[in-house]
Amino acid sequence: MSKYWGIALTTLSGSLASLGIGALIFTFAVDTRPPLIGLSITPLNSPIFEGTRLIGHAIREKVRDDCPIVSVRKATHMDTGKEYALAGQIWSGGKAGSTSIDVVYATENLTAGQYVLEYKINYLCPWGQTFRYDGSMFFAVESA
Repeated sequence: MSKYWGIALTTLSGSLASLGIGALIFTFAVDTRPPLIGLSITPLNSPIFEGTRLIGHAIREKVRDDCPIVSVRKATHMDTGKEYALAGQIWSGGKAGSTSIDVVYATENLTAGQYVLEYKINYLCPWGQTFRYDGSMFFAVESA
């Protein structure tokens, strides 16, 4: 009976050692850094006229460029509360090492008024790593 326990313990020890070595290799081989350090987006051209696009200036430190971005955006009219889904994007988000980038928002369907734009940016990195950045900014639309 103790012979079987010895085999079981040896197998268990070997499996745990293999898992530990695998975790150690994964830790050193896989880049687990977040793609950005800090993120602040401010409007560059607010107020905009009806039918034009809003340009946002994103300030951040881009650490990695191996994570494509999927962004979801919506604008809410501050007087009426009406929400407008804005076209999202799937893109690279700029080069690693850059500190800023300009982002264009498709706001052609918005009417005159004050808005808050909310964004959710998901970085889809290798090995199933996902990093999310949320934020908002205020802007105005004027009649053309």
